[in-house]
Amino acid sequence: MRLAAVRRSKLLRSAADTRSTRIGSSKPRHQAPGSTLPRVTPSTRSSCQASAVTTDGGVGSGPTMHPGRPPSSSTKARRDRGAVIGADRTPCFRRRRSPFLRIAGMESTVLASPLMRGPPSENRSLPDRFAPKGIRRIDEPALPFEFGALSREYNLKIRRKTAGGSFALKTTKTAGAATALSIFASIGGCGDPGSGSTTSPASDITWTSLAAENLAADASCTACHEAEPEVERRIGVSPGPRILGVDGVGARLSPAAIRTRVRGHGAESGLRMPDLLHGLDEAEQAVAVEELVHFLVEQGGPIPTDATRMEISTARIAQGASLWESIGCTACHGADAGDAVGFGDLAGAWTFESLANFLGDPLTVHPGGRMPSLELSDDERRSIAAFLLAGGDMTKTTASKPGLQLDFFEGDFDGVGPIDAVGGDVDPVRVPVPGVGPYAGRDRFGLHLSGEIEIPTSGRWNFYLTSDDGSGLRIDGRTVVSNPGIHGEIMERGSVDLDAGRHAIDIGMFEASGGERLSLSWSGPGVARQPVPAEAFFSDAVVLDAGWADFELDEEMARRGAVRFAQTGCTACHVPDMPQPRGTAAALPLASLVAGRGCLSSDVPANAPDYGFDTAELALLDEFVSNVRALLEPLPGDIAVAHSMIRLDCIACHERPDVGGPSVEARARFASDDDAELGDEGRIPPPLDGVGNKLRLEALRDVLANGTKVRPYMKTRMPIFGDAQTRDLVVHLAASDSIAADGREPEFDEERVAAGHALTGTDGVSCVQCHTVAGHPALGIPAVDLATMHARIRPGWFRKHLLDPQKTNPGTRMTASWGNGGTERIFPELLGGDPVKQVDAIRSYLSLGESMPLPKGVVPDAGEYALIPIDEPILFGTFMRDVSPRTIAVGLPENLHFAWDAEHARLAKAWRGAFMDAEGTWRGRAGQLEAPEGRSVLQMPDGPAIAMLETRDAAWPTANARDPAGLRNGAWRFAGVTRDDERRPAFNSELDGVRITERPLPRIAEGGTSLIRRFTVGSDAGRGDLYMRAAIATSIEPVAGEGDERIWAINGERTVRVSGANSFVREDPGGMKELIVKVPLKMVGREDVDFEGTFDVELAW
Repeated sequence: MRLAAVRRSKLLRSAADTRSTRIGSSKPRHQAPGSTLPRVTPSTRSSCQASAVTTDGGVGSGPTMHPGRPPSSSTKARRDRGAVIGADRTPCFRRRRSPFLRIAGMESTVLASPLMRGPPSENRSLPDRFAPKGIRRIDEPALPFEFGALSREYNLKIRRKTAGGSFALKTTKTAGAATALSIFASIGGCGDPGSGSTTSPASDITWTSLAAENLAADASCTACHEAEPEVERRIGVSPGPRILGVDGVGARLSPAAIRTRVRGHGAESGLRMPDLLHGLDEAEQAVAVEELVHFLVEQGGPIPTDATRMEISTARIAQGASLWESIGCTACHGADAGDAVGFGDLAGAWTFESLANFLGDPLTVHPGGRMPSLELSDDERRSIAAFLLAGGDMTKTTASKPGLQLDFFEGDFDGVGPIDAVGGDVDPVRVPVPGVGPYAGRDRFGLHLSGEIEIPTSGRWNFYLTSDDGSGLRIDGRTVVSNPGIHGEIMERGSVDLDAGRHAIDIGMFEASGGERLSLSWSGPGVARQPVPAEAFFSDAVVLDAGWADFELDEEMARRGAVRFAQTGCTACHVPDMPQPRGTAAALPLASLVAGRGCLSSDVPANAPDYGFDTAELALLDEFVSNVRALLEPLPGDIAVAHSMIRLDCIACHERPDVGGPSVEARARFASDDDAELGDEGRIPPPLDGVGNKLRLEALRDVLANGTKVRPYMKTRMPIFGDAQTRDLVVHLAASDSIAADGREPEFDEERVAAGHALTGTDGVSCVQCHTVAGHPALGIPAVDLATMHARIRPGWFRKHLLDPQKTNPGTRMTASWGNGGTERIFPELLGGDPVKQVDAIRSYLSLGESMPLPKGVVPDAGEYALIPIDEPILFGTFMRDVSPRTIAVGLPENLHFAWDAEHARLAKAWRGAFMDAEGTWRGRAGQLEAPEGRSVLQMPDGPAIAMLETRDAAWPTANARDPAGLRNGAWRFAGVTRDDERRPAFNSELDGVRITERPLPRIAEGGTSLIRRFTVGSDAGRGDLYMRAAIATSIEPVAGEGDERIWAINGERTVRVSGANSFVREDPGGMKELIVKVPLKMVGREDVDFEGTFDVELAW
């Protein structure tokens, strides 16, 4: 069974039998009329200790919180088990030694706030509705989405008394008992249904139950029952899978599988799908099922039955099994795929192609994230599909066929090629003897040939392996021949003693460029040297046959099925935008539902969908609909985080105090790369305690919505749920965890950057010993890339982590370079040895990102043709893609680079990171189009940088346009390169008595080195028709400055600063905005020039 569903089911079942307490304007259940709020009595018992609570309010073990009372008739009718508070069977918020309040006269435990963590003296964040007015917002000021209601900080302190274990609240402003109780009630105790419910739908707005709300989201209650946007946002909507269209369910599933899903509750597939046909008699139900099946099969199908018969290599199945175990599938599904819901009949439901396509892009089918994406490559998705189908209930035979399996890999290789690789970039082919197969004539690829070789006679056998380029031969896993490296056609020989019979054989080979060749010969007892014959090679494959029954689509039944699909209500979940058919009664709004009625009845009426809810689930949903008004209020941050983590099953991999985490069995299955000696830290996904204070908002969104990976050593992948399912979780994590002071960046200047550069290298604290740097490998363990740190990590957390890593991440192998809790002074020559200043200096250096100069000790990971500027700029003439055949690429030691188009005398590109690889220019026949090796490539506007315009509104010329005088405007003549004392180039061009010098310069800046384009324009005559075009974009807005000093925002993503000249925005004929600079010419009266102007255009991105 799918473990995610099991976990949710356990939470729901265990929580269903406890009853809720409401704290607010209305009276608790069973409270006598006229009585006051209940008395609060202290207890030092842990809030998560197991206490069996029966449905009548009695406590089986632990302190009694309410005298036993007889249950109501409705409760008694549904009672089938007791529930447990705490242990591992409830959604109780786990914490260490947390005090809890015992409410005398009530039936539930209310915890102290989950937001109150750590020592009693620490300040904690609470949601805005509990915050005093005037508290400033936390973290970054400009947030791209609603954050206001959750983004303020409330200072709450707990004072514990030593006598009696009691405690009191102390706040920055006076808070009465009712306020304190309201805070506690809103946080929802253990998150079970007994933490704030009421019998009256309009009685309370502080109720919350994670179990009930997650069940409502899982059942998609709001798909039929309209609710306010605030309610949908709070509980989280789980839309049904997309099943219509040419890529619909008929293109994915067999008719038999569709019939199973339509006929039942979807239990076989692990889906919570209601039975919409239960009200029909047996005969009519059978007709309706067939009509719906034909309609749904028509959506992209039917799939030909011959598609269910397939041959899959054993190597691909083995690779799928390895991926299943390593990348995180087992966290949700369990180690044994055959035990998961629906997996036993995968072969009866899916073809190899349809399952592989689904695994490659599951969010297209399940936009609600029920099955997230792991960004599988084509090869990976096919391998996992092969593994799952081969392990299912289907006819399968293993056949040994003549020839070897050949797997093809595109890219650059060295040594003996990809001899250890499993599963190629395309489906494998079978070749009769070793060779390059269908890949002759290609460059830059590798091959892996695998199978068995049959040895006719025992004895010593010689093997002769010929290749161009490198190759290698293994027999039974032992290297027999090694013919490595880039070279022409070369033969190498090896010998091995072998018994008669079949032996495993692997051959690796790669081709860089030019000709390619691969062949294998042998000699041995009674066999003269000759090519190994085809009859000596074999390879295994599994032949699968799912045995699908033939299906003939009936168009008339499909037409009737379409009508029934709409009238039955299937569209509510699967096509929510489809209008409701005429004559169909609309479902009641969510706020109008009554507990125990309709689909919530134990005996569901014929006109309502039957979900098959059990007694525990019905109790939860009764409570849910009785408290719909409370859902208008947003959940407090920590509770909202718990809600999302349970709904998306984040706890399958991640631990967060008060929510949960992976089981002991699951933790044992996580894996890391063999070379990463990081212990559990290197293989188990990180805990999420305080992650909202650790990561910036953009980094949180990136990892949750896009699954961005920063830990190269960890095999488990972060699933991609999509932005719609995670955007609120980003907000709630930040609201729960952020500490305002930790958002302040340290002061930035070049002295600090230089100190940080020195500290990072091997002459400092040697960060490069473990961390990669802008893609260049670490000297040891390949930990998180330093170039990504500043963009991801908030400054306060970064400082705390470097000064005392065990405090922020207990058990980490991160070195505590500054001893004694971060107070020890080291390297006194750098910033006086002050630990805080030194850590801040490292952060300033890391803020340069991809453009930071490499620290001492880093060995660049580059090929033999890589160009790496170290001490001075590199000028490299090349043919560059999208520029021209006359391109001068310039690499700067500051890791900021640019390309000058000498053909058209203009700056064409700028980028950060790696500079250039000269292989295409220098190797072999050369002449290949090159491209920047780095990232963050900025494309300059096409056409000339400076042009002569009749008016400021005249169209910008193209490269070959002519000005009114008939001269080629835009074809400035390139007049050479000059260099300054630091060997930085300046590019000169001229036209019609105007001379332009452009000197691109780097400027060290926080967030990445920026590029200054310094223009010096000279003329023999004063003229006012010279303009420079600095940017083209859909949006260009002023940010700061005026007159000759202005900053402009380009598409909201980057900025342009213009200094020393007037700048303005205009619109071109195509509707694009252009940032134009008026070239300032002033009389200078020098011997070499009469008029001259200088201005800067700084690009930051």
